[in-house]
Amino acid sequence: MVICEFSNNPTFCTLANKSEFVYYETVYAISEVKRSYYDKGLFLNFAKNIERIKTKLQREQIPSDEIECSNVRLKIAQKVTSNPIRNPLFSFMFIVDSTGLNFSQLSSDIKTIDKAFIPNMTVFLDSGILINIAEEDYRNKKIKINLYPEYSQNGKWVFWKWEDNPVALLAFQYMILVQHLNISCTGMPDLWEYTQKTFNLSIDNLDEI
Repeated sequence: MVICEFSNNPTFCTLANKSEFVYYETVYAISEVKRSYYDKGLFLNFAKNIERIKTKLQREQIPSDEIECSNVRLKIAQKVTSNPIRNPLFSFMFIVDSTGLNFSQLSSDIKTIDKAFIPNMTVFLDSGILINIAEEDYRNKKIKINLYPEYSQNGKWVFWKWEDNPVALLAFQYMILVQHLNISCTGMPDLWEYTQKTFNLSIDNLDEI
């Protein structure tokens, strides 16, 4: 699943099988939705997909001290966010049935993955949510969620048990996602560049008249 900005930049193209192509610059978040945790490699495989997207696809980073006004970016004196950029790619997994989940394996997977490629949150609807929190606050019996673990220096991964209220868990996940949408923004794709690469436009195809 892809969450992106559609108002100014609609789908680039739609194939006969209904697959849609969107501009990477307009993407707020990506996710994988699974009915169950049927394979112990699901988490690791999604992290590899995130790594592939972040390393293979390129888009301009929007600095934290810039805002957009009428398609013009303005530099301001104060940063809008504590993150280095305003358009980080958010990723999450949503799994309905956690049967088969092995916490020891999950912990091992997290230790082997670069924190930039770990999903920002992973929801197991029947049991809880995997999130990153500030370790110092945790020691002081407080909870502060690190929405973007890749930018945190003192993060700690925890599983927040939520077994008895899936509706509340859904609401909590929704609020986290909306928070990301509220504090982030998307860029503007260079349509001429997309056109050139898609249709292989070349000066050799031009005839003088």
